Amino acid sequence: MKPKDSLNFVWNDRIKFVTMSSPDSQFATLDRLIVITGPAELIELAGKADIRVLDQLVSLLRDPDRAWAAIVLLAALTRREEKVVDAFANRIIEYSLSKGDRICR
Repeated sequence: MKPKDSLNFVWNDRIKFVTMSSPDSQFATLDRLIVITGPAELIELAGKADIRVLDQLVSLLRDPDRAWAAIVLLAALTRREEKVVDAFANRIIEYSLSKGDRICR
């Protein structure tokens, strides 16, 4: 699958991830890494670390149904904003509201 096609799987309700300690960190709760665990298409995309999709991922940040998944994948690919993802991992609605998004479900 082409990396661009994998972006069809970037949805808030589909992305799965875990955080883990960085191998070079002395602390279990600091310097957490984001590891994508599902769906398979995003695991593959994250494993390839294909930077050609970064601009398209950034554009998904404007879509409330895809923004959380996009930031999680961006964090996994770039190793930036991992603390933000870790901080909001169990509070996706609060993350969305902090960005000014409206959640209407």
